[in-house]
Amino acid sequence: MNKILPLLLVLSLTACNESKDDIKTKAVDRWAAIVNNDYEKAYGMYADSYQKIESYDGFRLRLETAKLQTKWEGAEFLSMSCEKEDICKVDLNLTYTYSFPRASMGSITHTTAIVETWLKKGSKWKFMPSVKD
Repeated sequence: MNKILPLLLVLSLTACNESKDDIKTKAVDRWAAIVNNDYEKAYGMYADSYQKIESYDGFRLRLETAKLQTKWEGAEFLSMSCEKEDICKVDLNLTYTYSFPRASMGSITHTTAIVETWLKKGSKWKFMPSVKD
């Protein structure tokens, strides 16, 4: 019994440490959470520094407002490159449908390439949105 406890402790600690391969899944899962209105899950994937400047309620409201005209369909992982051990860029294809303000104009579905930045803080990878000028 005494030999099993240290082994279990080591296994549980290593299971919590996310690898770079986890980013591929997390990037797509973050978009899936947004598509499925699971804003808490999506918000939890954002870097703590981002969460300090935008509350969950502000985040949810911003997405719900955007969804008045934009319906995100999903994301597809394309590639990933890491500048450092704790900073990676993820290339995704994001598919969305935009509804024009006038119903008579209809809507358009489009796929566009996006690049996301993911940071490793502690043992977890977190999404960090880009700053717009």
